[in-house]
Amino acid sequence: MSVLRVFGSNLRLLCRAHSSQANVANQLDIGKVQFQRYLNSSSFPKPNLLASICDFFGADARILTEPLDAEEARLIVQRSKSPRPHRGPHQYAHSEPLANAIGWAAPWQDYFPQESVLADGNYELWQNSLSQPGMVALSIIKVRSTAGERLVRGFVPRAYFPADLAMSLRSKYPNYNAREYRGVVMDSIEGATILLFYPPPSQWVSHLFMSTNFVGYDGSLSGYISFGRREYPGMGRLGRAYLRPIEPGFRPLMAACRQPTWRDLAEAPQSVRAVLEKPLG
Repeated sequence: MSVLRVFGSNLRLLCRAHSSQANVANQLDIGKVQFQRYLNSSSFPKPNLLASICDFFGADARILTEPLDAEEARLIVQRSKSPRPHRGPHQYAHSEPLANAIGWAAPWQDYFPQESVLADGNYELWQNSLSQPGMVALSIIKVRSTAGERLVRGFVPRAYFPADLAMSLRSKYPNYNAREYRGVVMDSIEGATILLFYPPPSQWVSHLFMSTNFVGYDGSLSGYISFGRREYPGMGRLGRAYLRPIEPGFRPLMAACRQPTWRDLAEAPQSVRAVLEKPLG
């Protein structure tokens, strides 16, 4: 199915789960005729309008590349309508409760500054495979700032969560998305620390530390990732990682999303190999 058809189909499902097509078009300030063209897969919105549509529904790149079903659309809309936690009178009152807890633990340091070594945008996250020696894994993450918060969102490959497993877990966990993981970015004197939180059944909390990669000065960062989990035979818990920014625009993002998830280290781009081949110190 083409990207145009996927987007039109997903947009119809999201509108149905939200309220009505007319109401959504009105809130987005899009003319009814033009909005119908999007719904009918006969036209595609410009990047700035596409970003507004994604923000309105709380959606991401899946709205372009992966067909949603009615239940997935309902959960996306439900999450977008959920009220945000109350923010109390604290020096980190602009942030979520996690930031308040960090502010209590380290009141002498602002880990959420206005500017960060890790700029907002889409990134390729490359890392050594911790289950398949000699292989590397690629995922796409998005970093964004809202009212002082530094947030991260990414997705694990669909093959990890078959449809029957995802459906059984949805019945147990509200607002469940088996493939999505989220995180928070904190800045320190030497780089950016990212805490990543994974949904059931893994429920891991991982730590990703990244610092500026001065080779090429292209905005990339290098570091390592550690998984907070038990020791399993053949499963590592610590590996090198590399963040490479994706150029702004629809086409570069889609090109990055279409890359294979796993590949031999020798087949990775040279800049990626240069980082991931280094021994951990």
